[in-house]
Amino acid sequence: MNKSEGIHFYVNIKNLDEIIQGEEEANDEVKRSIHRLHTFFAGITKAVKHFNGEIEKFTHGRVHVYIEKLDDENDEQYKLRAKRLILSCFTFCYDVFNELGVYSRYTKFKLQGGADYGEYYKYEIEDLDEFTTIGGVANIAAKITNFAFSGYIYITEEAYDFIPDSEQDNFTKLDDDELQEIHERLKGSPSIYKAKYTSLTMDDVIKNLMDDLEEYCKDIADVKLDEIKFESATSKN
Repeated sequence: MNKSEGIHFYVNIKNLDEIIQGEEEANDEVKRSIHRLHTFFAGITKAVKHFNGEIEKFTHGRVHVYIEKLDDENDEQYKLRAKRLILSCFTFCYDVFNELGVYSRYTKFKLQGGADYGEYYKYEIEDLDEFTTIGGVANIAAKITNFAFSGYIYITEEAYDFIPDSEQDNFTKLDDDELQEIHERLKGSPSIYKAKYTSLTMDDVIKNLMDDLEEYCKDIADVKLDEIKFESATSKN
């Protein structure tokens, strides 16, 4: 078990249950939803890996990502990389995935996100080529994700300090009324900030990645249902 620190980020398909229920009621099956999830997770995985993030696990429509500082990276470079990763997940969903022609007739995915920064432990699972993380930072990120509006990222004050200075003004602090329900679920009554993904700065690095993801996901979306292989948990290497 190794101690580490970094940003834990969750991104969740807010309306997935509604989509699955609607398809099941209409068709008595959920093949289309499974096909869409396969394409979505493939694209998200590629975006996260592009910015050297790690995916710990997929749970239902939720992806748990953590972002550690690289050995050759200063604080400003780390902040920029983390912001690009987070923004890329949202931009991929709304501007690429939801606009794929093969899915144009279906209800669009709506994303919500949450992030915290802090210390945690990385734990290797014996006899398996997998690991998990242990610590409150992931738990806090997961909980505040559940409260985020569609298209919004909620972050703690600790994560706010690891957002590029040029982006901090795009985040607004939640007021007492907005915080009341969140604080009922969290210990310590932390300050929470929110931003709509479209208020964050898009740059050429993200734009070029979106072009690549569009072509990549067009191929993925052509895969037949019986050929789908879902992404697994992160390996130790």
